[in-house]
Amino acid sequence: MCSTKPFVGILLDSTGAAAKLGRELAMPVFSTLPAALTHALLYTPKGLTLVAKPGEHGGARVIVDFERTKKTASSFRGSPLLRSISNKSKGTKLSVIDCTAGLGADGFVIAGSGHNVTLVEKDPLFFALLRDGLQRALGSACRRTRECASRMELVTAPMNAITFLKEPSSTFDVAYVDPMYPAGSVKRKSLPKKGMAAARVLQDPSGDALQGHDIIQAALLAMIPRVVIKRPKRAPKPQGCAFSVPATNTRYDVILL
Repeated sequence: MCSTKPFVGILLDSTGAAAKLGRELAMPVFSTLPAALTHALLYTPKGLTLVAKPGEHGGARVIVDFERTKKTASSFRGSPLLRSISNKSKGTKLSVIDCTAGLGADGFVIAGSGHNVTLVEKDPLFFALLRDGLQRALGSACRRTRECASRMELVTAPMNAITFLKEPSSTFDVAYVDPMYPAGSVKRKSLPKKGMAAARVLQDPSGDALQGHDIIQAALLAMIPRVVIKRPKRAPKPQGCAFSVPATNTRYDVILL
């Protein structure tokens, strides 16, 4: 846990990108980071990075790097995630909405299997990190990274999936929902790595369980025929669950219309 209330700022750069991001996120921009800052967004040669100061999650850094994700994505073929998304024959392309995109790792794996993925992320910090990583992936020197990224579309602004799913144009084959795990729902050893933990401490966890339930209901009201929910392994199954695909520390519950 973060020992103090999170205080996030953006480090000014010479290109004007930081100032623009500050205006977009309504976040302070500093030429020199103040001591009270717990986390900072800064542009590095690798891309937009969220940095926690020493003492806050060990000074962990968070960056969306689909080049690294690509190196492990091939091992996800036939994974519980992909089996929950589709049980159709290989080569069938589906339209998937990732309602809680986060940093895009699951979306990239789904896109790597040939499906088209629409990414929705309501948290402005996560949205900014994901957008930067996706832009870099589209310009990657690696053809496979570019191809996967080309099948991923991030909505143009931070948005709650419930609002997005109410739009008449929201037509998808699958909705994927990965709500943040409620406190105490998983053992310490299965918590995210410290970089992800450093980022998640900036999110407001209040109401996440309800938010996940509301997103599921919105997807069903939008008549999406398959809704996949990532849950802790021992969490109760949602109403209407047709079947589940187990994983090591998690479970994918599938609701079918």
